[in-house]
Amino acid sequence: MKVMIVVTHLLGTGHLARALTLARGYLAAGDDVLVVSGGMPAPMLARGDVALEQLPPLRSDGIDFTRLLTATGVEADGAFLAARRQALLAAFSRFNPDVLITELFPFGRRVLREEFTALLEAARNRAHPPLVCASIRDILAPPSKPKKAIYADDVVARYYDAVLVHSDAALMPLELSWPVSDALRPMLHYTGFVAPAPATPHPERAGMGEVLVSAGGGDVGKHVYEAALAAAPSVQFPLRLLVGGANAADRVARLRKHAPDNVKVEAAPISARCCTMRRRLSRFADTTLHSIFFRQLRLRFSSLSMRAAKWSRDCARVRWPLNQALPCCLAQISPPSGWVKFWKRSSPPRNAAKRRQALTVRPALSRLRGVCEMQNEN
Repeated sequence: MKVMIVVTHLLGTGHLARALTLARGYLAAGDDVLVVSGGMPAPMLARGDVALEQLPPLRSDGIDFTRLLTATGVEADGAFLAARRQALLAAFSRFNPDVLITELFPFGRRVLREEFTALLEAARNRAHPPLVCASIRDILAPPSKPKKAIYADDVVARYYDAVLVHSDAALMPLELSWPVSDALRPMLHYTGFVAPAPATPHPERAGMGEVLVSAGGGDVGKHVYEAALAAAPSVQFPLRLLVGGANAADRVARLRKHAPDNVKVEAAPISARCCTMRRRLSRFADTTLHSIFFRQLRLRFSSLSMRAAKWSRDCARVRWPLNQALPCCLAQISPPSGWVKFWKRSSPPRNAAKRRQALTVRPALSRLRGVCEMQNEN
């Protein structure tokens, strides 16, 4: 089976990291995989095992996802976006996948809707269309306006065969962060969490007795590092700041200028997951529940800013082992109030081509779920 995964990370690298993890699962199952990345190059994630095609890269202007910048920092114009679109369509034509997966879209990346729509139209117009799936993480950024959820419903109904939710419905159902309509619900297929293999102790016990501070691969965690440096003189344990992202070296150099003697600042290697730490303070961003679940460490939930999941103040200073803290915290989660029940619409009828394709959709989805389950077991 030939699987093509299309992903564009605009701020950090978590979306690309998850897409590559999923791709490695398909490779292990004997499939042919191509990952098409539209974000900035992230060589620290490459292992040489997954075929990776780079589109002309884009990034967001900080947390302003409506303004897209090129690698040189200038705003992307129509010609640049057209070149991306043509490169994406060319990759699809060359690879001719049996399964096409779009990461996050149409639940996000709406600013890139033109290139995604062109890709989906090309897939639908094939004589033998591929199985088309959306791939979304466990916790989404809730739609700020009802029309965004309506748009996602319409695009899924028009182009998609399934939505792969990388979560466990019993632990983190999609309804906690996104309004699930009657039309969308039957399209959801929970795969379990997609994450690298569980961490093991470092062979040299690096980091033992230290406080590990990390903030993912983007720039939005700057305040976490600054707070750690300010608190370091009053902390009885050594601190190790692991800085991720493509420009990690520059940020490491800046942070080291202000680091006291009990703080180590270094770029985060891929092997950083192996470290055993006394405490871990991390920004709750792309690396969500599954990324800390595997570590089974004693964690302090100091700041969990999620618009969808409202954690009570009583959970803000949890110090128990995660297997005790998690059920307590989950008991405090409720879906965001004020969802306008605009999504209660009947499922649109499927056309004849979709009905014919349904004969092959179900076995293919079973295979996709099997790959994700194998990843979880590993």
